[in-house]
Amino acid sequence: MIRDLTRGVGADVVVEVCGAPEMVDEGLRMARIGGRYLLIGNINLEMPGQLDPGNAVRMSKTIRAVSVYEQWVIPRALDFLVRTKGKYPFDKIISHTFPLEEINQAFDFARSGQPIRVALEC
Repeated sequence: MIRDLTRGVGADVVVEVCGAPEMVDEGLRMARIGGRYLLIGNINLEMPGQLDPGNAVRMSKTIRAVSVYEQWVIPRALDFLVRTKGKYPFDKIISHTFPLEEINQAFDFARSGQPIRVALEC
């Protein structure tokens, strides 16, 4: 679909946030030659056999992993959130909330230069 929408070129930037290792290869294929691939929040598991990291090198794609973690981190992080939910109430930390359908407006608002913290509702 991305290739169709971009007339076969691919996306300038692809962001993977679902955390499924099997999505990495698909995301790399969506990025154009010279494109960037941002991997956020993926569990550090062995990647599927069809993943070809050489594809990114041959196509001059940049891959950035912001947060790759081991499986044991998830229960520990959730426990921390449960224990501290009253100490750091999320609704008091953010200033504005946007539904996912309004993500472009959220980015515009976040770039406005105001001291804000924007969150998306999914």
